[in-house]
Amino acid sequence: MTVLPFANATGKAAYDALGVGLGDMILNDLAASTGLRVAVLPPAGGGAPPLDLAPARAAGATLVVMGTVQSVVPPRRREDFAAFQGVLVDKVLEVLAGALGPGDDARVKAAITANHPRAFAAALAYGQGLAARDRGDLEKAARSLRKAIAKEPAFSLGQGRCNDAVRALYYSKVTAQPPPARTAHR
Repeated sequence: MTVLPFANATGKAAYDALGVGLGDMILNDLAASTGLRVAVLPPAGGGAPPLDLAPARAAGATLVVMGTVQSVVPPRRREDFAAFQGVLVDKVLEVLAGALGPGDDARVKAAITANHPRAFAAALAYGQGLAARDRGDLEKAARSLRKAIAKEPAFSLGQGRCNDAVRALYYSKVTAQPPPARTAHR
């Protein structure tokens, strides 16, 4: 399975990055399952791309989670974002109930509760980092991705993307060329 970036339907371009961060954080949570094969797709950047299932199919995904961010909670209620993320993961777990291995439900739920005291800020910083990388601003990308990891240290997919951004920044400064291609994150 995989999780696509959530499309931004808020009408505010500033929240394009939020859907990307939310999708990858949910994917990160589901990766705690030992009975579920999670396909990590190439990063989408600062906003959800048009619906394209070809990369998911190419990665072997038979189940794709997708969604839309239709409103953004006021700043004083951003802690509700973590609860919302947990509800989404719970819904996916309900659908997958028969396909999960023993203890997977508990492992994934433990990842959620350990992972999300500052999920909103982490998801937003993560998506902004990917958008900066897409624009070629590698310094801002590395800075934003580091901020996301500082807020959510257990966000291993974010850590991998941060490492890639730092690596690209290093190569661009040392060799004035992009780094060699790498394999997908786990």
